[in-house]
Amino acid sequence: MLGPHTEVEEHGVETVLREAAGGAPADPAWPERLTEVLNLLRDHILKEQDGVFPAAPACLDTEQWEAVEAVRARAGTRVPQPQPST
Repeated sequence: MLGPHTEVEEHGVETVLREAAGGAPADPAWPERLTEVLNLLRDHILKEQDGVFPAAPACLDTEQWEAVEAVRARAGTRVPQPQPST
């Protein structure tokens, strides 16, 4: 159950952010879509922070934690990382 959730979460913001990789998108609806995605993400994080995370240690065994970590490692991060200045 957590595998698909983790993958969706890790890639959920990627599409909107990718559109801005080369600068501000020309689509006039983009800022509103970005705001909507960020609001959804914030609400999601708060639900996890206040509900899922506190309950997880009591509900998941070692094998299940390892499965979650494997999915997170496989999903990685798709958000462009800042490059160190040289």
